[in-house]
Amino acid sequence: MWVFLNDAFLSIVEYKPDAKGKAFADALLVRARSKGDINNVFPRAQVHKTPRNDYGFRAVVDRDEVAAALARRVQQINYPNFKNSVKAKRRASFYMQVWTTCFDFFAPRMKTKARDFPLNYGAPVDVAEWDRDDADWPPRNRV
Repeated sequence: MWVFLNDAFLSIVEYKPDAKGKAFADALLVRARSKGDINNVFPRAQVHKTPRNDYGFRAVVDRDEVAAALARRVQQINYPNFKNSVKAKRRASFYMQVWTTCFDFFAPRMKTKARDFPLNYGAPVDVAEWDRDDADWPPRNRV
């Protein structure tokens, strides 16, 4: 699972101590590419440097602790626009590249590309350009 937070980008997967090993049911492997990202979310985690791996930092974290930390982050959301909540310029640039890639991936549903999308997020979008099943936005009731 990739997790994009305004102060961390994490990859969270099952933990297997070796290639032949059985996955630990009660632990997950939390990986990061930036120093500090894991501890931003899991301050007590023992982070190991793994410079020869695609994720240079790793920690084994209790599955319940991962779930609780992510739930806390959801409860702490206090912004109307995620991209604008990212303060670090380099991280914001990376996230914008991800946003653009995702936007363009789904662009066949629309008659536009990310480069044409107004960066004024309050600008109206022609809902008719989206598939009919998206016409219910915004939802009138909470789930």
